[in-house]
Amino acid sequence: MYKVLIADDERLIRITLKNMIDWQALHCEVIATVKDGKEAYRIFQEVHPEIVITDLKMPEMDGIELITKIKKESRNTQVIVLSNYSDFELVRDAMKAGAFDYLLKITLEKEELTRIITQVKENCEEGGSSQNEEEKQGIKELQQCMVLSKNEHIIDVKEYQRALAQPIFQEYEDFYQLAYFRVDNINMLYEGKFKEHARLQSNLRDLIRESISLYVKHQVIFISNHSGVILFHSAEKLRIITICNSIMRNIEQYLDVHLSITLSDIQRTLKTYDEVYMQVVQAHEQRFYKGEGVLIHSEEGDLFHSLQMNDLQYHVELLEAVQKKNFHQANELIDKTLLYMRENHIVPRQVLEYTIFIIKNTIKI
Repeated sequence: MYKVLIADDERLIRITLKNMIDWQALHCEVIATVKDGKEAYRIFQEVHPEIVITDLKMPEMDGIELITKIKKESRNTQVIVLSNYSDFELVRDAMKAGAFDYLLKITLEKEELTRIITQVKENCEEGGSSQNEEEKQGIKELQQCMVLSKNEHIIDVKEYQRALAQPIFQEYEDFYQLAYFRVDNINMLYEGKFKEHARLQSNLRDLIRESISLYVKHQVIFISNHSGVILFHSAEKLRIITICNSIMRNIEQYLDVHLSITLSDIQRTLKTYDEVYMQVVQAHEQRFYKGEGVLIHSEEGDLFHSLQMNDLQYHVELLEAVQKKNFHQANELIDKTLLYMRENHIVPRQVLEYTIFIIKNTIKI
């Protein structure tokens, strides 16, 4: 049974967290809920909980100081921080101090809390693995940088360099390739066959490892339960392409899900890792037009174009067709609209916004 300590100066938040999920079903027990960091630290020293959930802004002792003290005494204790939208700088400080992940109070839901607790438990279990503490810390620091970057936090390149300076990454300095992977249509899968999100990550990790030869040096770093990167120490591009295709094929065969991968070109220095990482993440949006289970090369570049509303009349014509109940014409216009988006390679987000705009106005009719 995993012991859980909750610290937040808002009584409602403490009550909500304690009652939001079935802790027993997750083999966890909330041993205490406290209103400040000082009391939380006292209980931590007495009981040594495996999991601590803490607010960042508290009286007596704030969340950053609490995390720092906890990590000095127990590296294996996993800390989750609670934040508001305006706490970006504090969240970064918390991640640097050793927090596992963060949750936004305003969007906190049962599924999200369950997901992160399940993932935290796995991290606790991995604490006893053969990987030494130095290696785990290096991977964790790089993982935190990538999580924050992907969520549009501004990360100083020095933070990446500090993480990549760990011994575990030194041999990648001469050359490497970076592969960003993500399960396609993940929201539908989470509603269906993979309601236990951490189980999906475990299955993905096993299949990725089985698909890569022991003679290819690599690191698999998950950013979420359904996405992550593979850092390959290889200058053989065709070999890595073959491995990536094998990974996608095996995951489709054994899990019956599609996974797409975006692969960087061969890199000769880790100094630009942050740029290369964001390039593969952004290039992965090509999947919007390429379909499911595809291998994308980041050097294809960002070929998206902005949607120019003044040049379009599809929405006007479509709304007129719906108003006249000419649904055959409406369907033809929908096909023309989608064809225009594909041929002009419009930014995926703008395609969705345009579609939502049409649907909302159609409903009004």
